[in-house]
Amino acid sequence: MMNLTNDNITQLAKKFTENDKIFNEFQNHYSLILANYGWYISGGMRVASILEIHFHIKDKKINKAEKILINYYKNDIRRINDKLVKKYLDRKAILEEAFQAHKKGMYFCSTMLFLSQADGICGSKLFRDKKHLKAYLKTQKSPDIINAVLEKISSIDVDTRQLDRSNYFSTLNRHGVMHGLHYNFGHEKNSLKALSLLCFIADFMDRYNKLPSSK
Repeated sequence: MMNLTNDNITQLAKKFTENDKIFNEFQNHYSLILANYGWYISGGMRVASILEIHFHIKDKKINKAEKILINYYKNDIRRINDKLVKKYLDRKAILEEAFQAHKKGMYFCSTMLFLSQADGICGSKLFRDKKHLKAYLKTQKSPDIINAVLEKISSIDVDTRQLDRSNYFSTLNRHGVMHGLHYNFGHEKNSLKALSLLCFIADFMDRYNKLPSSK
């Protein structure tokens, strides 16, 4: 693996974006692996940053990948807040409360609220069985990264009893959190992970329907 300097990351980003198929396959593969660490990318991230995260995951340097993700969601949280509220005005009160809870260090509350809103935006199908979720996703005009990540079991929705298995590297689990089985999840990293899931859903779900016309 080459050294990840700013110059070669920029060059790689240019190369990948010139070939959508190669970029999408690479991104989809490593985004699913990333989900098993409890993290999701945002559509607001630069391609170069996404590539850097994925290359760190590829090289099993999760701490470096997490540092980029944590910095992004912490530093961009005000813009993310404003963007989500503007996009989902009917959810304004609960979204603002979730962000206020996070800001005040009430991470149990913010984690639960971010998870619940991710599910709500996904038609309350996100944490149902994959058959129902797959059927729902077919009704959406979304990039294939949504299907590639959400249609597979990952740490967030795996059976709580299987979290200690080698494929799942995050203990943040929706069932464990929302049903009171887990009670040690209230820390900043988990709140940011839950926020990353919310951003992933909000940024990519039905995205093609929301993109401006190219005509």
